[in-house]
Amino acid sequence: MIGRRPLVTALFTQSLALYRQGALAEAERDLGKVLELDPGHFDALHLCGILAARSGRPERAVELIRKALATNARRSRHRHLGTPARPWPLERLSRAIPRHCAANRLQGGARQPRDLCT
Repeated sequence: MIGRRPLVTALFTQSLALYRQGALAEAERDLGKVLELDPGHFDALHLCGILAARSGRPERAVELIRKALATNARRSRHRHLGTPARPWPLERLSRAIPRHCAANRLQGGARQPRDLCT
């Protein structure tokens, strides 16, 4: 891992910049590469969780954020565990998301992001 650290740092920095620019699919793709090199990278796991929440995958978001916290429970990201469930409870989200995606497809909307953070 020590030899890969500069690459991991560069990939994460690029991912964060993409996220801040709104290029979420590209950020998620690069975060997946970070996690291939360093599966316990706290910030990559956490940001993948945030991206999962933003793209309508609340269960995956909670899973990723919990995994991040398991790598370093002292980091103050516990508050983000509630983010995927806002503003609706998970059971309501699970019904709403497929309907939203179907409507988006019918209207010729943007492609749905792929889950690249494994």
